[in-house]
Amino acid sequence: MIYQIFSRIDVCSYDEKSIASNEKDTEFQFVLSRLIARICKDHPYHGIIQLIALSNGRNVIGRHATTFLDNVGNSKVEASSNLLRLLEKGDPDDLAPLIQSYKIVIDAYIDLAIAPTKQYSERKITKNIPIRDIVRENKSKYQPLDTCLRRCSQRKPCVLTQIPAIRPGTDYGDGTDAPVGSEFIKAFDSKCSITETGIHRPKIIMCIGSNGGKFKQLVKGDGKKFFNRIRCLF
Repeated sequence: MIYQIFSRIDVCSYDEKSIASNEKDTEFQFVLSRLIARICKDHPYHGIIQLIALSNGRNVIGRHATTFLDNVGNSKVEASSNLLRLLEKGDPDDLAPLIQSYKIVIDAYIDLAIAPTKQYSERKITKNIPIRDIVRENKSKYQPLDTCLRRCSQRKPCVLTQIPAIRPGTDYGDGTDAPVGSEFIKAFDSKCSITETGIHRPKIIMCIGSNGGKFKQLVKGDGKKFFNRIRCLF
């Protein structure tokens, strides 16, 4: 349901006191924006990631970029970016640090997802590849995935492939302990692997949770930032 709700967001006029629509966009976007804001405030671990994903729309590159932007549109990117900025300025106070932490981690995931692996596959190197060596090829401004958590000092994000259970009472804690059903991201292994086959050779990483859980994740970019895939391997 969250994916369907968020996909309807579109550009409208905002102010810092309330999320209001202009005359042309009228009531629907006004109500929708307030609903999305409430979801992100009451259920931050279920809404923030989707909103950040939409706001990254202009970063789409590669052969599917035009198709994606035709379907999503610049106005959705602008609307989600505006809403994120408002959420970072508003209440509760701990929401802004959590949004920033998710942005840092997601940027690092994206950076790794789109990093080329041709030089490794050609030499048949598929295991124990330092993450920083892969992303160095991008000449990126972002911190590598295995060290990016140093910048998430105030609020740790949850493991992206192990989101918390929905809490009807919105009681996800104060950030000291991980919400029920999930773990905070404690660390990433500094080395990754690439798949033995495949055109784009997705990377296989290990995410370590705050309760000791180990989550093997597949990070696939195909040169398209928004379309990077992160999923569990069972």
